[in-house]
Amino acid sequence: MTPADERLNHTPSIDVLEESVVALAVPASVHESIIDLAYGMDGPRAIERLADIANGEPGVACAILRSAGAGASSVALALESQNPYSAITAALGAPTIADEDQFGLALGMHCRATAIAGRQIALRTRCMQPDVAHAACLLHDIGKRAMYQAMPKAYGRAILEAATGHEDLCLCEQQVLGVNHCVVGRRLAQKWRLADEIQQAAWLHHQPADVMSVAACVAALADYAARRARVGWSGNPAFPADVDSLASKLGLKVRDLDDIAGEIGSIVRQSQPTQARAVGKAGTRTIQALVDMNSRMGDELRQSQGHAGAFELLAQLFRHLGGSLQDILFGAADVIESIGGKPCGVYLVSPSRDRLHLVASAYAGKGNYAALEYAAPSQNDLVEGPALRSMQAVTDISELSRLLDPAAAHHLPLMDSGLHVGGVILPMGPAASGGSLRLLAPHFVSLFREVSRRLAAKDMEEKLVAVSGRMAAQQESLAAARAMSAIAEMAAGAAHEMNNPLAVISGRAQLMRQKAEDEAQRKVWQTITDQAQQISNIITELMEFASPAQPIPERVPVADLLESARDSSCQAGGEGKSSGNAQAALQAVDIEVADRALAVFADPRQAKDVLVELLRNAAAAGAEKISMSARQHNAQVLLTVTDDGQGMAPETLAKAFTPFFSHQRAGRRRGMGLSWARRYVELNGGRISIRSTPGEGTTVSVRLPAGGN
Repeated sequence: MTPADERLNHTPSIDVLEESVVALAVPASVHESIIDLAYGMDGPRAIERLADIANGEPGVACAILRSAGAGASSVALALESQNPYSAITAALGAPTIADEDQFGLALGMHCRATAIAGRQIALRTRCMQPDVAHAACLLHDIGKRAMYQAMPKAYGRAILEAATGHEDLCLCEQQVLGVNHCVVGRRLAQKWRLADEIQQAAWLHHQPADVMSVAACVAALADYAARRARVGWSGNPAFPADVDSLASKLGLKVRDLDDIAGEIGSIVRQSQPTQARAVGKAGTRTIQALVDMNSRMGDELRQSQGHAGAFELLAQLFRHLGGSLQDILFGAADVIESIGGKPCGVYLVSPSRDRLHLVASAYAGKGNYAALEYAAPSQNDLVEGPALRSMQAVTDISELSRLLDPAAAHHLPLMDSGLHVGGVILPMGPAASGGSLRLLAPHFVSLFREVSRRLAAKDMEEKLVAVSGRMAAQQESLAAARAMSAIAEMAAGAAHEMNNPLAVISGRAQLMRQKAEDEAQRKVWQTITDQAQQISNIITELMEFASPAQPIPERVPVADLLESARDSSCQAGGEGKSSGNAQAALQAVDIEVADRALAVFADPRQAKDVLVELLRNAAAAGAEKISMSARQHNAQVLLTVTDDGQGMAPETLAKAFTPFFSHQRAGRRRGMGLSWARRYVELNGGRISIRSTPGEGTTVSVRLPAGGN
């Protein structure tokens, strides 16, 4: 378990991820350049060296800014003057020095391909500046890198869930980790104060088309093109269903994206950057120089004892409230230190009144962050005094003791109209009872009030976007429900209005066939009789589809179920390009069951009909090899049917379960097979999904409740 995993009991996931992604290793040569720049020694040369490193070793570009300390703003400006966005946007351009794993390499290549595609889209549509589009697309998946770096095992489970179920990675991240990479990416982009377009691309590129900004739409289409080019790996097996809508929003066609996909493959593979290895001087000298620089900066900061300096720091905090909560609390600690105090901790009560966000031993922006449980105290319990007694009323004192020593500290609570909003914890001594801190207390209350308001607004904003995403995911099932309702109404009306005339037509045709004098006339009247019966069968099928028989579930051995479905599909015959070839493929279906004792709890007839339909579809797609497999997956059994047929394009795949939709030529089946399959699967408490690639084949995954013993 990584240190970030261990801190999850005390720290919200997103805050841990923010902390982990910026804590990247920095080579000694980078430290030397920062020191030179901070001391004003050979500034232009140092700037040039930093820019070279940011482009050559992009995994540490963000850490350069973090390591620069007080000189970060000048370093950032210097780097951007050399190459706009290079100091930040290169962060995913190549894997980090400390973590050259396969996931990092594959994701980095995917992001570079997406960036190239984004630039091409911007050039074709002129919807935004190409450089900004490049930066936004390069960083659109920064949340994935952060989540993998902070919680590799947990994130690996999310990736596995998405891969095995062919489901959207965002949904699996939300289920496993409680947060998805889009929200994490947005938080990181805000933390680094990147352009709004980059924040929107990281946050909204998986949302429905009508929610996306232009930058998010460019990132989503570029991501699609990069995946079509098969450059790198994004970790997400699901393609967006509304590619046409996204493309038309920017005035493009899907074929334009295919053209871009064809262009970027060779570009990315030829331009894969080689990581520059800076040769630095001795590590001991570098570390000592950094220590000396930090000590000098700390001495200079502590010399500012006047209230003017404190108010200036407060003003800066108010001007930069868009930063992370930890940065704001660290900034508050710096204000206290500027007036002679050395806070053990500064904390803020969350807007939801259930968490206490605290930075401990927070001197000059350094310290530990934790989110502790909060219990609202009574007015009598919440008084200024020894922290050991006063803090017991608001949080678990044993958890607090892991971060600071409450027995040797003094607690000053901050109140806003009788409401506890935060507080300061100081060492026992003269500073704890000084008047300077009390002079600033009303301003801290105002600061915490505004921070709480913004946190509540951000939380509401993210909840609204999450709800929008869930609503978009539910639109397909709602549309299917509406289709079922329409079919039911149509079938009922058709049965009433058409069955009687059909009975008359069929009866008269039979009578005329009996009276016919020659064989040719008898065939004509028989054809009319058969077609009338066919229409009656269609009406009956529609009525059964709209109101199917309720399942009668029982324990069904999976091995027997798969073998029975194979035998029945062979008896039904194939409908592919060649009936003989399809029949041969059905007879040679390969069955693999991980455990012969495996069973599902479902209606045996309906479960079998589902598998027979999937096998017939595989044969109709011209498959030469078809296989079925089954294995336990949590409380469900995962059944898969895989073929090497012609596959389906994304636009066809999006409509695969739509009633009456068929990609086969006219005169074939009515397009109800997969609709029936999903109907039966859902009636039995399961789920069905399809993954298909044109020219390679199709895999259908069916999850049904496990049958136990």
